[in-house]
Amino acid sequence: MTEPLTIRQATPEDADTIALLHAESWRSAYRGIVSDAYLDGPVIAERQSWWRKRLAEDATIVVLIAEAGGGAAGFIAWVGGADSQFGGIIDNFHMLPTAKGKGVGRKLFDTVRHLSATQRPGEALFLWVLEANAAARAAYARLGGTEADRAIRQTGDGGQVPAVRVIWPAPRQSGERV
Repeated sequence: MTEPLTIRQATPEDADTIALLHAESWRSAYRGIVSDAYLDGPVIAERQSWWRKRLAEDATIVVLIAEAGGGAAGFIAWVGGADSQFGGIIDNFHMLPTAKGKGVGRKLFDTVRHLSATQRPGEALFLWVLEANAAARAAYARLGGTEADRAIRQTGDGGQVPAVRVIWPAPRQSGERV
């Protein structure tokens, strides 16, 4: 990115910004996977309701926002200790379509990876990605993720689609850069 990129922790006041960013990301990446009626209709209102509640009531989630040029470019949400086998979950990881390929995702991921290693040493990370989202799967591979298993996951519109679990092992204790 040409503008300086800053990462900060989200607050409940950021819920609508995150919801709009989330909806734009879904509209770009999930077209043809999730129903057009949902993406063109209630996605923003549904995401606003969901993020307002989540940021106000869920003390386990850490949401980081990447800002550049005076506005939000992406966000990542992490919950440490989410799974006894796979570790902390990257619960959401979204960029504006215009921010993709500009280092925003890498910076967000590296920040969560460092946070996880600091707050929960020895814990791995994972996320679920829709199987049909080839661009995201390729991006996660570039970040060092390995596809582990598959499951059927529910989409925002109530549908069900195949998804892939992507994992990142815990950093080695010998000082692996995170």
